[in-house]
Amino acid sequence: MAYKFKTINIDKIHVNILNPRYEPQEDELKEMDLIVSQGKILELIKDIAQYGLDPSENLIVSYDEKLGVYVADEGNRRVTAVKILNDPDITPHFTKNRDKFIRQVKKIKEKFSYSNIKEINCVIIDDEGIKHHFIELKHTGENKGAGRLNWDTESKVRFQSTDAFRKYLLEFLKGIHPEIRDNFGLTTIERIISDPDMRDAIGLTMDRKNQKITLINDNSKQKLYFILDGLLTKKFNVNTFRHKKDRQKFAQEYLLNNEHQPWKELYIETITNKDNQTTKNNEKIVPAQNNLNQNNYKESSSQKDLFNQNDWDKVNSNQDNRDQDSSDRNNSNRDESLTGNFNQVSESNNDKINKDNGRKTSGRPPKDIRDFDILTKAIPFKNQYRKNSRINQILKEISQINYKENPVSAMYLIRSILETYVHEYIDYFASLDRHHQYKMKNIPPQREKRKKSLRELIFDDIYNHLKNVIQDYANTYELIYVTFTDNNKASAMQIINYYIHSGTHYPDQSELLEAWSKISTVIETLDELLAKNAGQK
Repeated sequence: MAYKFKTINIDKIHVNILNPRYEPQEDELKEMDLIVSQGKILELIKDIAQYGLDPSENLIVSYDEKLGVYVADEGNRRVTAVKILNDPDITPHFTKNRDKFIRQVKKIKEKFSYSNIKEINCVIIDDEGIKHHFIELKHTGENKGAGRLNWDTESKVRFQSTDAFRKYLLEFLKGIHPEIRDNFGLTTIERIISDPDMRDAIGLTMDRKNQKITLINDNSKQKLYFILDGLLTKKFNVNTFRHKKDRQKFAQEYLLNNEHQPWKELYIETITNKDNQTTKNNEKIVPAQNNLNQNNYKESSSQKDLFNQNDWDKVNSNQDNRDQDSSDRNNSNRDESLTGNFNQVSESNNDKINKDNGRKTSGRPPKDIRDFDILTKAIPFKNQYRKNSRINQILKEISQINYKENPVSAMYLIRSILETYVHEYIDYFASLDRHHQYKMKNIPPQREKRKKSLRELIFDDIYNHLKNVIQDYANTYELIYVTFTDNNKASAMQIINYYIHSGTHYPDQSELLEAWSKISTVIETLDELLAKNAGQK
């Protein structure tokens, strides 16, 4: 074979100083400066920060034995963009308007919550003639049809119309099934609804041009929900619907059989579970307690109810008005507006909170949790898992720091304890033997190989592990689904990251309590499972 594929650490890849776009340069920094100055690099940086590297294109590299690194034969702009995204300060010191450029990059990183790309998929082509041929095809036009054919105006309009319909379709499907997320693959569902027989079997009409899908009746929604749920749970896959005869078989077996209607059974089960959960969530709200075991954890209400939607709207308002003077954020009106929620917690659980903090409660008025200066006293948390010294130290600091006087430090500690627990949890459950019932699959046990952001690790991997593997912590994985989704403007991670990276603002008391209430609920479950399974009680 004239070529081989390899995943290479970005630090081991150098920008090519013989880049055909420009005159040869003396060193890599000079080449990077040229790319930054002339290559419209900011748009590429923004695109990579938002979408990642194009998975359909590998970097073409060759190994330089003298330097001991790989050199990008094709993909210099991508390498430069990733290097600068990972560390904006690597921008050459002699680059024009360097400070402004670095500020722009940092804003992009913050806006898209960029997580460093540490490795890039590359192809090493040994044959120089073959390598030259493929690079030439990519950059020198259509080459009589051997290269890339440019789209004419009609093709572009047709594609944009298709792209718009896919966006509409994704939002439509989210309205059918609550677990559909932005990364849900649309190819299979498009294959299904593009088949007129399947549309008839489901009971829907589709108008791509006007971006409209209409469901005929409630049965239509239930059938579509059934299909989506099967795709999400891997009960169905692309092979279930690949060919016309496959779709006909599916329709006859599942959708058109009056004696067997699994789509209706699933719908009834879903509604029943939802009603039961609604009943649970309307119970008295109690803050997290020390030494929570599995049984009383399931009986208590999720702390996601500590704040209502009006309070989230306040958090949203803080984000949308980032230019407001920071001194306005600490006014008394804000605290007064939240009194009802905190009093609800304190009045119903005053004795429990005071008892947990060594106070006698007899004859004393209810204590508002905002009166506590320590987060772990306002909302108690006591860890059982003691093997990780970093966890122990962070919790010690959280239990000592006055969060009202040190709001930024408190927010850093909240994020740090979450991140440490998340990685510790994945370290353990991803490293289990592949036959172990609690094995966390499809995620590397080595931290350095995890390319997902912290939010993605929680929202994707831990959520699925708790829901589909452990299966005993419904309150926690439902809280994760609500508060860590990327679509939620008030996502816990978006709020935390905003205040950590903000250059002017800092969180107020209510936002810190809100963050701690949700994060402590999540790490409480991770802590308990680590303690049980890692042999530390």
